Amino acid sequence: MTRFEEGASAPEGPRRKALLHVTEGGCGKMGVARAGSVRLSLAMTAVLAVSAAYAALPANTSTPCSTWFDPVLQVEFPERLGGFPMVARRVYNSGGDNYSLSYGIKGGGVFDLYVFTFDHEPMADGVSAKSRAQLDEAANVVRLCYKNSKSLGMMVGGKLPKCGLAYEWTSFLVKFPRSVGRSMSIALVFSWRNRFVKIRYSMPVDGATTAPCETLPKAVQDVLCGLDDLIDHANKAGNQITGAGTPASSKSL
Repeated sequence: MTRFEEGASAPEGPRRKALLHVTEGGCGKMGVARAGSVRLSLAMTAVLAVSAAYAALPANTSTPCSTWFDPVLQVEFPERLGGFPMVARRVYNSGGDNYSLSYGIKGGGVFDLYVFTFDHEPMADGVSAKSRAQLDEAANVVRLCYKNSKSLGMMVGGKLPKCGLAYEWTSFLVKFPRSVGRSMSIALVFSWRNRFVKIRYSMPVDGATTAPCETLPKAVQDVLCGLDDLIDHANKAGNQITGAGTPASSKSL
């Protein structure tokens, strides 16, 4: 898979122009869902003992969720992100620090936000060889599992304007099992505070759509604006991680 940066020249063919993306003006409208949501308030501290059970869920367990406080990133993901309501959290390891947050989409779409690590080794924020490997892996899974999928065939670079984090994404046109038509699928990855942050977004498209998208759908741009505000707020607040990949306890409502 090839890659290019925002503002650079794309390979020859229909994808010549740079593909993005999010403007600072658009992101400025989003805002964090609740003031001070990235801080460990006294009220939050009071419920940590009760909510510790959520962090200790068995691997591959899903539970209803409307907000989620991540003690490693030191942020609370709000009730709505990009306009989508949080509906569930799934943990992928016994420690609970590898997880995904599922958000509801009308019309049969899927939006999941994954936060995870593998070796807990330090890595650069934004785009790195490790984050690109994660995006490559996501692309390979689609190609292997869905033989009739069409791939954009490249990584597209972008940047969150407020916090300055770079990210990369790619897209696919996919026919999922048991679905009537095809879906546009987006995979987007970046790193922050020694964690991978990955967005998986899929939405049914009409029959006139014949190729993967070359610009991010507005829904994904809205999600990025929400994440940008969240991360920027956390960085400015000076919140420190409690230790890479070593969660203390968590809050879920």
